[in-house]
Amino acid sequence: MMILRRTTVLLLLCLLAPNKALLAQLPGEYLLAVHGCDPNNTNCKDPRNHSTYLLYSNDGASWQVLPGFTSFKGSVPDLVRRGDTLYVYTPQTLRRYHIKSQRWDPPVRVKLNDPKAPWGYVDPSLLIDDQGRLVILYLPGDLSGHLGRCPPNTPSCVKEFRSAVEAPDSDGAIFEAVAGTRVAVKLSQGQGAWDPDWFFDGQRYVAYISHGQSIQVYTSPTLHGSYALHTKLKDGMLVRGFGGVPCGHFDPTTQRYWTYAHTRVNGQEVVRRAVHATLDQELKDHDFQVVVQGTTLGTASSRAESPAITVNFPHMGKAQAYGSACGSPELAANGRAPVLGSSVFGLELEKGDPGRVLALAFGAARTSVDLSVFGWPACRLQAQPDLVLGGTIAKDGSFAVTLPIPNNKSLLDKSLHTQAIIASVPGTASAGITVTIGRM
Repeated sequence: MMILRRTTVLLLLCLLAPNKALLAQLPGEYLLAVHGCDPNNTNCKDPRNHSTYLLYSNDGASWQVLPGFTSFKGSVPDLVRRGDTLYVYTPQTLRRYHIKSQRWDPPVRVKLNDPKAPWGYVDPSLLIDDQGRLVILYLPGDLSGHLGRCPPNTPSCVKEFRSAVEAPDSDGAIFEAVAGTRVAVKLSQGQGAWDPDWFFDGQRYVAYISHGQSIQVYTSPTLHGSYALHTKLKDGMLVRGFGGVPCGHFDPTTQRYWTYAHTRVNGQEVVRRAVHATLDQELKDHDFQVVVQGTTLGTASSRAESPAITVNFPHMGKAQAYGSACGSPELAANGRAPVLGSSVFGLELEKGDPGRVLALAFGAARTSVDLSVFGWPACRLQAQPDLVLGGTIAKDGSFAVTLPIPNNKSLLDKSLHTQAIIASVPGTASAGITVTIGRM
């Protein structure tokens, strides 16, 4: 097929510019939620007296309260930005902020459909999956008074951390539980496990679990998989005794992890950050620097606790199908988010004819060329063939290709279009896929 010609062009092309005006309405490269409380004015041991603050930063180290922001009641917050909406969660409650209109919706109660969590969730941690849906990692609520601990007279127990996916058309207000347990933590009497946080580091998903002032690490190759204890750390412990209620972020530009935790320094509860190159080495107290304290929140005596970070960008990338297929092949993303710096994003084909030659067309634009004149009835070329890659379909009918994404901010919000064509079987081609580049 002569129309499937090779050209010497870059795989990823700049098509659109990021909306700088949008970021100007909500400043900062990163956003952080913490809860605060002034012990001089109230009982800070009661979470009902905690207030949630939203902060911004360009480097993850220097934080300021968002201009014009007024704190609201809420403890152990988390937040995530999707498109033009900022979602702020506290136990059982969601607040949405619409960035373009600079408007808050009234708070709504979150519904979790999980038979193993009849009392809802606590300590939420939010991500966006590769389909653009909000997903939540949580500790099921417990009204028995043993939340995160073994019941009395029980030598040991297992605490389960579960996940749920946003229900269609709920805009983050309803979640459906995913079967199985994400993290199972074995505890002895007197121990506790709380405050999960999860993030993607370009190759795997990482879950932090708080044990008081210590942080334990679990990992999984898939978002809703079974997370295994990170055995390259003794007992999986990244931090021992000097920081808890953590959140994590992987910076693809520097290939460094940012671990935030709160602890007591000079009699004050503060949030600190450690920047480190690996999860395989236990952190020391001197690795952490204070980044949020009472004066950051406006009152020197205030406590700053329970950090949660998100990138202040409209999306984390997505891969969406368009058009229609002719024949049986199905092309889709491999389940990894197409974000800057990812070395594991790629495409996978299923239901192909084993042993057949495959061509993947990549282009800056969609197209719709009728292929019937070439003997391919009911088929259309749906991706402009600026670049064509070839291969052979495996015995099980599959084909996979990894598409590393450069760490180049100019690629943010740019799109690439692709289609799989079984060149040796006329009349066989997949639907098109549009890949939009995002960031973690």
